[in-house]
Amino acid sequence: IIRPGRQGPQLPLEVKSPDGWTLRGSYYRCAPMINADEAIDRYTGPVLIVHGDADETIPVQCAIDAAGRYRNAELVIIKGDTHCYDNHLDETVGAIREWITRQERPDL
Repeated sequence: IIRPGRQGPQLPLEVKSPDGWTLRGSYYRCAPMINADEAIDRYTGPVLIVHGDADETIPVQCAIDAAGRYRNAELVIIKGDTHCYDNHLDETVGAIREWITRQERPDL
């Protein structure tokens, strides 16, 4: 949906993804103002980063760099998987379940 009557570049009022998510124009206006590095530096809790090494959208190096920046991060790289985990969703779900279990029961 584009706002009618505007000149020059326009941000859509909203964009719907094929799976039903809706991003509104406020996301596009606010997202560039978020300093992810500062947020990561402030966060001290546990973090799980799961990333496919065949991700065509975000390079795996971004996940490696983020994991190195967090104070308490675990990185799981899913070999041969894409941005949407099209190939090995079972491994992704398994990694997440194991991590959550360890957070709930650190004695395991």
